[in-house]
Amino acid sequence: MAKRKFPTTQDGIMMLAQEMMSGFAKNPTVFPNPPIDVAAQGTRLNSTQGSINNVVAAEATRKSATQTKDGEIGLLSDEMKENIEYAEFIAQGDDAILKLISWSARAAPQKQQPPTQARLFEIIKFGAGWFKADWKDPIGGGRVEMYKILRRELNAGGDMKEAGSSVISEATLVDQPRGVELEYTVIAVNKAGESEPSNSVTITL
Repeated sequence: MAKRKFPTTQDGIMMLAQEMMSGFAKNPTVFPNPPIDVAAQGTRLNSTQGSINNVVAAEATRKSATQTKDGEIGLLSDEMKENIEYAEFIAQGDDAILKLISWSARAAPQKQQPPTQARLFEIIKFGAGWFKADWKDPIGGGRVEMYKILRRELNAGGDMKEAGSSVISEATLVDQPRGVELEYTVIAVNKAGESEPSNSVTITL
């Protein structure tokens, strides 16, 4: 028979203590002189249970106090914000007035900037009338909202025309002209404008 291991949890220790005390009390002829007698063990058990109850009550009190504190902080914050709005109305952007209450004027919203140039545009796979390209995101300027892939026939001249678009830094384009040398590039776009074109790549599909 495997030897029972002494419990390591609070509940396990308390349960075993109760069972042991009951077993000693019911079998005095088997266990006539335990080192800690049943009465002393009962006193210790009751004392321990009282300490556990105190901790449970203290935790409940702490939780209630924390909830009260958080509620008060929220109310205080709301009231402070009302007074800040009032002070901002009075100050009309005058920092000197707002500094009287340890506040400052709101920073003017920054105008969105166009993205900077997309980087390392390359065609990584291609076939008859299609290709897959990828590139690196810009490292400056405003946030990119989309990319446009531009195309023109290399020997025909003229402006670049939009051939496709993507919201991530890769795209697969199909139904592209075949048998002619084409030049492709990509530009980054947001509401503020367009970036400079990336490097260009020429290919015949």
